[in-house]
Amino acid sequence: MSEVFEKALKMVEEIGAEELRGKILSHSLPELREGDYIVNLFVDSSPPLLGMRSEKLKLELTPASIRHIMRFANIRGLNFHRVGADVYLLREDAVVAWIRDGMYAASEAKLFEEIGREIYGLGEGRRLRFDKPVSWLDIPRLLRR
Repeated sequence: MSEVFEKALKMVEEIGAEELRGKILSHSLPELREGDYIVNLFVDSSPPLLGMRSEKLKLELTPASIRHIMRFANIRGLNFHRVGADVYLLREDAVVAWIRDGMYAASEAKLFEEIGREIYGLGEGRRLRFDKPVSWLDIPRLLRR
């Protein structure tokens, strides 16, 4: 899965932000696909975020889903920040992921894949059970997966 993200990141670097903004406004941004994952979204920020926009990505912000995302962030050493229907994950005050109903974006291939799998249920692989209590002693074991 990370190959499609890396390919999209290389494309962003080659095209440049100005030309890419024009492609986004004209809805001619190319889609890159691999399995359930599609990279079809670019957010011009620092660091740049690449993501997936689809009607299949459903996320209702309930207390349980917010807790799930908060634990997801905490295990990865990220800070959780919510503004209305948008959830931002931050590392050292820089936004590294943006999550909302219908879309998500991340700055790294691994984070992009993990958000898709853990939050939206995309792809293959084992999902973590965030609804059960997680001890601090469990975190090193969970990070090795």
